[in-house]
Amino acid sequence: MSDVLIVAIVGGVLTIVGTLAGTLVAGWLQKGNTQALIESEFKKLTAQISGESRARFRAKKEDLLLDAIADLLFFSDPEAYQRDQYEQILPLIHKVQIILDPRDPIEAKINMAVTELGLGFRTVDTQREGRKHLLFLQDRLIEATREFFRRT
Repeated sequence: MSDVLIVAIVGGVLTIVGTLAGTLVAGWLQKGNTQALIESEFKKLTAQISGESRARFRAKKEDLLLDAIADLLFFSDPEAYQRDQYEQILPLIHKVQIILDPRDPIEAKINMAVTELGLGFRTVDTQREGRKHLLFLQDRLIEATREFFRRT
């Protein structure tokens, strides 16, 4: 075989091998970039969904808490006092206590105010001092609830 033919064959083989090697390296790099992009987008999407889920949970919690506390304040109002209202107050107290996180200092204040209001209502009499005490307990609950809603 002539030297020219050998050089041409070797040159052609090297061109093919170089092209294949370049294609493999480019494909491997493209695969790595695509995986990194997919992971990054997945993390962003997961964070967005998690944030939206927490926001929806917080909004639902606020709605439930506001409704329960408003009802609790209504049924414990000294002007509307009736002895049998404790049966309506007790489930509201339990509802609020279930909704709240006792490890959160602000929610713990609401929890304590609700508990004290329930105990105060149970022992209230129709005398002026009992009503003043009940109003004081209601005020503590209102202030704790306002602090909860200011936090958002």
